[in-house]
Amino acid sequence: MKPIKRLTLGIASLAVFTSIAYSTSFAASNTDSQVTAREVEVQTARTSVANYIEAIEKQDEDEIVKWVKDTRFKSEEEQKSEYKEMFKNDPFDKVVISGVKKVDDNMIVSLKLIRKGSGKRQFLDLPVIKEDGKWKILVTGVETKEEE
Repeated sequence: MKPIKRLTLGIASLAVFTSIAYSTSFAASNTDSQVTAREVEVQTARTSVANYIEAIEKQDEDEIVKWVKDTRFKSEEEQKSEYKEMFKNDPFDKVVISGVKKVDDNMIVSLKLIRKGSGKRQFLDLPVIKEDGKWKILVTGVETKEEE
């Protein structure tokens, strides 16, 4: 083979190899950034749920309404009033986030609730939606389910 052909073949091979390596690297970094964006979104939703739980523990109805969309009530005033009543009769001692997963454009949070006195565990899955750029728990009148 003539030296010019070898040089041309070598450069072409190097170009193909570099192109493949770059494409593979770009695809991997693009996938990594998509995973990272998804993880950030899940963590942001988890933080909103944690803020909601903390507001309940502090019995701060003004803060609770920032982190929840509760369709059971016609007005924010009614919502706050019912939350004050809930604090008097709250049957749960502790609420723990057991998981948050992305489903389409929303999230589902899994909560573990510990009953006062008996320590019995109950579980609740709630949707977490994005409203006005903030993640909020969506409450529609769901019931808890006891551990079997």
